[in-house]
Amino acid sequence: MSDFYDENAESYVKGTFHLDMEGTRRKFLSYVPEGGRILDLGFGSGRDMLAFRDAGYQVVGIDPCLPFVHMARSMRLEALPLKAEDMAFQDEFDGIWASASLLHSEDLPEVLGKCHKALKERGVLYCSFKKGSFRGMRDGRFYVDMEPVSLEKTLKRTGFAPLSIWTSEDRTRPGLLWTNGIFRK
Repeated sequence: MSDFYDENAESYVKGTFHLDMEGTRRKFLSYVPEGGRILDLGFGSGRDMLAFRDAGYQVVGIDPCLPFVHMARSMRLEALPLKAEDMAFQDEFDGIWASASLLHSEDLPEVLGKCHKALKERGVLYCSFKKGSFRGMRDGRFYVDMEPVSLEKTLKRTGFAPLSIWTSEDRTRPGLLWTNGIFRK
């Protein structure tokens, strides 16, 4: 799956770096202590890591795509070449930001369990998925789509409590809906 991003890194960054996620970031940060430690899981273009750092948060990003890691490091961001499935953090983060990244997890319960372990007590997880019930290969990548109800059930099964779940429309692709959620450990 990371081959897709390795091969399309430049166009992906150009297509996503400018996207306005300020409102969603603000909502997420309302649950994270000021200056807290954030893990950006599957950081892609680095847009959100940069915004968190510039807002005074300690941010670490993981992504298996080496071009993304090199680009983030060139912006003086702490970036690790790591898949979510391979992370082994324990009680380290006040928040995990997983914007359109967990949707590529073939074993979502396993990855959510690792997220739960990585969070400090009462830490929060933001995640977003394409709205729907599809699971499988699409456009050269694995996807798992989620409806709000399935997202809530899935996260509750892995020990998370819902704080906010909402649907949003993609501003660049009319008709594409996203299921978003913020959950507490």
